[in-house]
Amino acid sequence: LVDLSTPANNNAPYKPDIGRSINSYSHDNISSSRGMGNHDTRMEMKIPVWLQRDRQSQRDLFFHLIGSKLKDKRGKRTANHVERETHCCITMNYNKSPGYRDNVAAPPISLTIDARSHTSTLRDLNDAREKIQELLLDYMDVILDGGSKGRLIYEVASSCGGDHRPRASTSYAVRANDSFMSLVELPFLSQEGRRFHASFLLQHPVLIRMKGLNCRIKVCGDEFRVPLKFCDPHVIITGRHWQDVDRAVEIVKDAIGRHMSKCSCAFLLLS
Repeated sequence: LVDLSTPANNNAPYKPDIGRSINSYSHDNISSSRGMGNHDTRMEMKIPVWLQRDRQSQRDLFFHLIGSKLKDKRGKRTANHVERETHCCITMNYNKSPGYRDNVAAPPISLTIDARSHTSTLRDLNDAREKIQELLLDYMDVILDGGSKGRLIYEVASSCGGDHRPRASTSYAVRANDSFMSLVELPFLSQEGRRFHASFLLQHPVLIRMKGLNCRIKVCGDEFRVPLKFCDPHVIITGRHWQDVDRAVEIVKDAIGRHMSKCSCAFLLLS
């Protein structure tokens, strides 16, 4: 496992803004190409920034992935195990220099995965992605944030090129195990903090249309009985076929749009 210590040349913080459009949500975390990156033997993986909100959380995540040197006698799996099992070289892009204050995160940790075998490149890269996702899911249990697991899987898979991302999907669906999934952000009212709106998505008119597509909708947020510790509330849509997930996402977006036409809630934009 290689640790890169060169910081990214972009320390500008996110600037929040409010948007009213249902299409306001940015998929900037999703790779612009459906391929494997600059060349066919490499995969770039981004780890969600909401898992890296400060230096301490970055250190915790870093040592979870590589294995802690202090009193870690559980024999838990690490990225080194993934390297050996998938015949890949995994590079951890992480700046450990002390030039950042503890309450300010350094440039986000990301991973570069290089396949060593030219005869099994796609399979090895896909196996490495899934095994890294398993390590990250284990980390979610460590930090007691099980409600965010769906968003974690979606964002990590979306950041990587590969055939787990159907090229024609309009909802940016990704394959997860034996199904496909996508994510939709929720609008909110900013009075007295951010109060997210989604109860209208759990009513019969929307649910019956989901059932007709053999899709499931899961609204994640403290007020929707799926507690979240670090990420924002959201909707996860799953189905057996990505085409059905695309149609289900359109139904959800239409329901949100109709609700917003009668309400002053809005989206948070990142620019």
